[in-house]
Amino acid sequence: MTDKQMEVKFLGVRGSYNLSNTQSVKYGGNTSCIQIIIEDQIIFLDAGSGITKVEKPFNDFDIHILFTHYHWDHVLGLPFFSTLYAKNDKVHVKGMKPEHYSLKEVLRLLFNPPFCPIMWSKVQDKLDIEEIPEYGTFYIKNIKVETILLMHPGGALGYKITYNGISIVLLTDIELSKAFSSYESEREKLLKFVKDVDVLVMDAALTNEEYYGAVGSNKIGWGHSTMEECILLSEDAGVKKTYITHYLPYREDLQNDALEKDIKAKHPTVFLAKEDESLIFRACRS
Repeated sequence: MTDKQMEVKFLGVRGSYNLSNTQSVKYGGNTSCIQIIIEDQIIFLDAGSGITKVEKPFNDFDIHILFTHYHWDHVLGLPFFSTLYAKNDKVHVKGMKPEHYSLKEVLRLLFNPPFCPIMWSKVQDKLDIEEIPEYGTFYIKNIKVETILLMHPGGALGYKITYNGISIVLLTDIELSKAFSSYESEREKLLKFVKDVDVLVMDAALTNEEYYGAVGSNKIGWGHSTMEECILLSEDAGVKKTYITHYLPYREDLQNDALEKDIKAKHPTVFLAKEDESLIFRACRS
């Protein structure tokens, strides 16, 4: 009997843009990045500003970056990912084909003046780049990775990572909404994808009041889900633990605390993700 482990760490959970102020310390101000360590493999889901917190070269590990999509808050940390320059081996980068570009062309855009002082020629040989299907399955050694296309302007990929009976799903950015005629079919597709997983991490940036315009202008079509839809999906799919992420950039710690308190009173397995929080899952296989 051999113990196996999956370690999940939230490096960035903010949506749209990063920030730094005394009112946003507890949940953090960095944008989307989740680090998963399994055996000698490290997987980063997105490369928002959260990825800049990683300082080790990890030369004894294979490093993979899986992009959900290419909006700024999910890619802006890549040129400042110090491991990229310190590591001896290539970093493996995967994502779906972007609109109007290839994945390689999108990455090249990130590494050129006037937007970035680091030239593409400095990093291109350090990256192993691969476009992957919107719906598909591939393996990183004995780690199974499944993809699903999400409803978001320009599209986005959801990922399910399964290892030794442990499974985690990331759905960001996603707009699961009754405002669209495709709601029932989208929801049915997602229910199958997240059925009985150990952890669901889902973009639920908005409350119903914010989304439908009872508070401020309506946010229909912005590409983000409500907390209510996230919770319903999670419960109907039998998810063991759910972490809400991709907070509105201006939502402060006290506001998140109040939202989490209200949610957990009725849904004790639902949490608001916090930057630097780690989850460790152990499984056994004969």
